[in-house]
Amino acid sequence: LPAEPVAAAPAAAPAVDAAAFAAQGTTATDTAVPAISSGIVKFTKPATPAQIKEAKDVFVAGGREISEAGLDFEKGVDDATVAAAIAAFPEAWSVTVKDARLSTMAPFALLGEAKRISFSHVPCADAKPFAGCANLMSLEMKYCDISDLSGFGGLQSLERINLYGSKVTCSFAPLAGCSSLETIDFYAVKGPKETYDSLGALKQVKEFKGGLTKMTSLKWLLTCPQTEVLEVFSENIDDFSPISSLPNLVRFRGWKMDGGSMASALGDLSFLSPCKKLQKLELPGSAYSNTAVIGTLTELEELDISSAAQPVDVSFVASLPKLTRLTVRGTEVVNGASIPASVKISKDNKTKGL
Repeated sequence: LPAEPVAAAPAAAPAVDAAAFAAQGTTATDTAVPAISSGIVKFTKPATPAQIKEAKDVFVAGGREISEAGLDFEKGVDDATVAAAIAAFPEAWSVTVKDARLSTMAPFALLGEAKRISFSHVPCADAKPFAGCANLMSLEMKYCDISDLSGFGGLQSLERINLYGSKVTCSFAPLAGCSSLETIDFYAVKGPKETYDSLGALKQVKEFKGGLTKMTSLKWLLTCPQTEVLEVFSENIDDFSPISSLPNLVRFRGWKMDGGSMASALGDLSFLSPCKKLQKLELPGSAYSNTAVIGTLTELEELDISSAAQPVDVSFVASLPKLTRLTVRGTEVVNGASIPASVKISKDNKTKGL
């Protein structure tokens, strides 16, 4: 087995001076009162503390509680505006930040009631303030620069984390402390291939969704037998046999694993043989052999072999009593007559053999 990554101790939340954040005033000259719509307080420009108070008064006057507020910060909003706004709405349930070049995450320590935080194109060099977000359930950090995940390690309510397109230069191991974490999406994450080995520390996570990364090894799966969902897309994986160690796998998606210049082929599908609980198998645009193995996966309900890199003999389908849907778009099918009438077939004008 590979060496097991060690989870770092969760970072303690730093002391928070809410009054200091509330008093911060933007130095921008082009400011505006944030707009309010459907419970969202939207900042498209910097705002002064007075303008933020005006928006808060309007929000409350509309009959809403502060805990019903969502804060939305757009490009051009500065640190002072974010700090003062969070101090005014500390019970906000949701915060979204897009394209704001924040220099500090410190105000986020006030968000003890937030259920959802979403960043896009925001640097995150210090995660410690997030240790105060005790009720956080969903975290999105898309296209961000992430060099620290330690502040999230003690969040017991966190269920989902999406790192789509981010640059991650730290270990995933601190997330092992998030006892409720079930799903991690690391699609198109940029980072050294060794970074992905630390996914093996996440023994509580059931869904690993990746693709288009520099990951070359799946050995980390050997320490994650609890895995129920695994997605790989256009990766140069050296060995798929670790998937055999996943007895609880119910969905596997191996997309565009075609053996070309960008990705390795899935090859012999024998690695799926032990995955007897598999219900959904998706292999679009991939190259593989030994499809008879699929016929032994008797719990299978959905199968996608669209745009297969080779003709596919589907005679194994007759051995799948629970299969209800077969997708063969863009695929050359062999022995198509063996498909039971009970199976709904999704095809197109590029499908051959049916």
